[in-house]
Amino acid sequence: ILGHYIQQEADAARASLESAGLSVQLQQYYDKPVTDHSHTSAFTLATGESEIRGETRTLAVITIRGTGDGEWYSNFDFAGESKENALYAENFMAAAQDIYDQSAPLLSELDRPVIVVTGYSRGAACANLLGVLLDAEYSKEDVYVYTFATPNTLRGENTGYDNIFNLVKVN
Repeated sequence: ILGHYIQQEADAARASLESAGLSVQLQQYYDKPVTDHSHTSAFTLATGESEIRGETRTLAVITIRGTGDGEWYSNFDFAGESKENALYAENFMAAAQDIYDQSAPLLSELDRPVIVVTGYSRGAACANLLGVLLDAEYSKEDVYVYTFATPNTLRGENTGYDNIFNLVKVN
């Protein structure tokens, strides 16, 4: 499943997740125009049943793609942070919050879901922050974040997030 993080096209992400036995519930922003400077990221949310820690549970997977054509502007914060001493990169947090807001109604319908979030590059930065948002809502034992080639998203020490894993180099 974790290999889907880099899929640039909605159809490819859907096919990969469905081949893993998951059903796609939501896809957004894969066709975002270059002229759209909103802080969003293309993502797919898929669900399925899985054996987790000895019981059948609902697995929710959120994959956030790396930077697409319409997202380059949002990788940079040309105007600077709007909050002095911000603890996170606001441009990435805005995209993570958007994904959270769109996913929350679907996730709330699930009984005790186990949530896996994954992303690459820009998607990894958003996945990290989405993990922080999900940790506030769900048990950390049921939220897992795996990211690849992650830009820095937090300022200061990153403590208390032992369910968020950033992979820099994989052999």
